[in-house]
Amino acid sequence: LLDVTALVGEYEVTLEPMAARAAATGKDPGAEAPRRFKEKQGVFWAEPAFLKLFSFPLLAGDPGKALSLPNTALLTRSTAERYFGSWKTAIGRSLKAWNGDLFTVTGILNDPTANTDLPIRVLLSYKTMQGAGFLNEWAAMRGGSYCFLRLPPGVTPAQFNVELRRFSHRHKPAQWQIEGHLLQPLSAMHFDGDYSTYTGAIFPRPLITALWGIAIFLLLIACINFINFSTARALIRSREIGIRKILGAGRGQLILQLFNETALITATGLIFAIGLTLVAIPALNGLLNLSLSLRLLLSPAVWGSLLLLWLCVTLLSGSYPALVLSGFRPIAALKEQVAAGGIFLRKALVVFQFTFAQLLVVAIVVITSQIDFFRHAPLGFDKDNVLNIPIPEDSANPTKLVAFRQQLSELPGVRSISFCFDNPAAWGWQKMPFQFDGSSRNSDFDASVKWADTAYFQTYGLRLIAGNAYRPADTVTGFVVNETLLRKEHLTDPKAAIGKTIQLGGGPPRPIVGVVMDFTTTSLRNPIDPVILATNQSSYRLAGIKLQTADITPLVEKVSRLWKQTWPAKDFEYDFLDKRIAAFYQREEAFAQLFRVFTGIAVLISCLGLYALAAFMTARRRKEVAVRKVLGASVKSVVYLFVREFTLPVLLAFAIAAPIATFILRRWLDGYAYRIQLGPAIFGWSLAVSIAIAWTTIGSRVLASANSNPVQHLRD
Repeated sequence: LLDVTALVGEYEVTLEPMAARAAATGKDPGAEAPRRFKEKQGVFWAEPAFLKLFSFPLLAGDPGKALSLPNTALLTRSTAERYFGSWKTAIGRSLKAWNGDLFTVTGILNDPTANTDLPIRVLLSYKTMQGAGFLNEWAAMRGGSYCFLRLPPGVTPAQFNVELRRFSHRHKPAQWQIEGHLLQPLSAMHFDGDYSTYTGAIFPRPLITALWGIAIFLLLIACINFINFSTARALIRSREIGIRKILGAGRGQLILQLFNETALITATGLIFAIGLTLVAIPALNGLLNLSLSLRLLLSPAVWGSLLLLWLCVTLLSGSYPALVLSGFRPIAALKEQVAAGGIFLRKALVVFQFTFAQLLVVAIVVITSQIDFFRHAPLGFDKDNVLNIPIPEDSANPTKLVAFRQQLSELPGVRSISFCFDNPAAWGWQKMPFQFDGSSRNSDFDASVKWADTAYFQTYGLRLIAGNAYRPADTVTGFVVNETLLRKEHLTDPKAAIGKTIQLGGGPPRPIVGVVMDFTTTSLRNPIDPVILATNQSSYRLAGIKLQTADITPLVEKVSRLWKQTWPAKDFEYDFLDKRIAAFYQREEAFAQLFRVFTGIAVLISCLGLYALAAFMTARRRKEVAVRKVLGASVKSVVYLFVREFTLPVLLAFAIAAPIATFILRRWLDGYAYRIQLGPAIFGWSLAVSIAIAWTTIGSRVLASANSNPVQHLRD
């Protein structure tokens, strides 16, 4: 097998001043301060086979030797130019990465395409880590590690999975064997929401299908509107059709003429659509965090698809009007005694339009309600006014952390300080097997381990429901667990867990000293994990600072100064916990914005169709209205007559849309562990909005008809 294992991380890369560069500027090499580049994404560990397995061509260097030695690195062209000024002079230069190790640049990669799920900037030789402790253990799994491989001819994924299971049993300790290894096709990586990519961008196939469906239905209701408007204008064009037939025009000629008119209108619309696309792509990229390029419009496949789309829309929207108008009898057409389609057909088309529009209205109400639920649902911890600062890996951290905590505690506006591995709810995970209450076997599930000091409970507002927090220490002295872990261990009384032991990761058994109320461990998409909390100072990578001041900016500046005094060679970075939590739901927020746009377009097109129907019906029934008014009918009664007739199609459309929306949206909500319920209020609100839109649309036409002079219509 050809394979490569890569770990993506957030590494600070420090460039060493090079003699050649210093000589060019006339400066002393030792006097030039190093430049630092903080790479938050795109730094990978890779084996030499990486270049065989993936199509990332080298602009310079030997692909067979580029990553074969420890402490070697590959840079992409743009990265090399940022670091060294020119990629052509980067070979042989040095940079510091990881724990300050010096790496020599042995090759330059061409920049990956914008749509890649492997956003490479720097490749570090995997051999550099040989001998590291975590590489020698078989039990641990890390979310940022992937093994890529190509199967030999004749070996199926199912066959390989069987061997993979045997491989795991052969190498893993008996108590740590987990049936969790599997193959995932590289082609599915971008679309599988159960896993992640190195960019974090997942585009599930059901979502793509939904977007295709919305686009098709928008085209359909636009075609329906064209049909309604074209046939509604039949009376205006009836004399033209009659004269052309008397002068010898055949039906085929008329059909061709009408199709040409439709094709011209459709082509004009397509040109406008391309122009709008050019404007919309940058906004769409920003909204969905995509990298769509305008150059895609130059692709032959795209132009072929647009041509096919133009033909389909022309045929779909032009066929019925062409057949109806060309079928007029000449004498009847000259007398304007023609009928262009029945009222039943028009109402059916309007019902279809409003069914789709109301489907989108219900969908956007549900999506917005679910996002609002995310914002306001109780998390089990306090996310407000918590400042997060990443802590660098530093051998001197124990003493630095003590000093940093003391200095921070003296600042007015700081309520509490906690050092931990991560927040209560975080993207990453560290799950470990454990043995409960003296058992010789691991529990049937792994626990999410959160390393944190004793101030963690106060800083994040975690509530203990039994026992106490563990005592301050550098290493594990006792454990605090959550309610979910106890339930999975079939314990109903939290007090009964106090004193029972946990043996974590092969370490010595330690007692459970406290039980904390459940809190959200990732996002509300997922159920709460079983959690074990314990002290482990060597694993602290984050400082959480609970603030109690409204004036945040001056306090952050003071914290920054203390940071630079403690770690002068490191860059100060910070964010707030509530913003991290909000980032969990950026995808839902983005697609909600997109669906709002689609819903607005669908409602607008449907309203145009309803307006066309109102114009047709009021024109057709103008003499009836005149007779009613002569016989004493009031304007109010005439308005009620039309409103009732136009409301019925909307109600029928809702009756069709509601069960379809319920089926689709329940499946969507099932993807979230914590979700809203589809109740009558959601559907009632959606129906009220649809009726209000319909009444507003037809209001002007109905009032104009009701207030018209009956004598004028009776003389027509």
